[in-house]
Amino acid sequence: MRYPTALTPTLLLILLPSASPAGEKPAAQPERDAAFAKLSSFVGGVWTNDNPKFVIEFRYEWVLDKTALRGFGTIDKGGPKEIKVESTLGWDPAKKSLYYLDFHGGQQIYFGTVKIKGDEFQYDFESIVGPPGKFRSTAQLTTPDTYEFTILAQKDGDWVPAHKLVLKRKKG
Repeated sequence: MRYPTALTPTLLLILLPSASPAGEKPAAQPERDAAFAKLSSFVGGVWTNDNPKFVIEFRYEWVLDKTALRGFGTIDKGGPKEIKVESTLGWDPAKKSLYYLDFHGGQQIYFGTVKIKGDEFQYDFESIVGPPGKFRSTAQLTTPDTYEFTILAQKDGDWVPAHKLVLKRKKG
């Protein structure tokens, strides 16, 4: 009996992602599980600042079968520089680290990694669409409902503070 060999690559692409038996849980990944446990702290409520002249508002939810955390919101809500923002944080199994992909409208997109140590988060990212730049955000959940962070921009090899913000979770 002859089988069409031209279909073999296509069948492999279809079958490989589902090679594990149905219903079988993925292998435990302690680093991923610990990172996701920290990320779960952001789910629920609305994260906002207290500056009525420059309102920031974000929400977070699990997406893609809880393999990624989606953040969405607005910077300068109702203001002259209002921009819709959407970010995704997920696990890169090859690098064994969190990835970060952040859309600021369609004009600026950032990509990078996130390291979590205790209650501290360090985002290292760069622009992949829009004006070039490298950035670092150092952040901490100082309480379950308070997120403080500083965004630094790399200039001439040095990290220079660009923004310092505090977001508080409110019901909503």
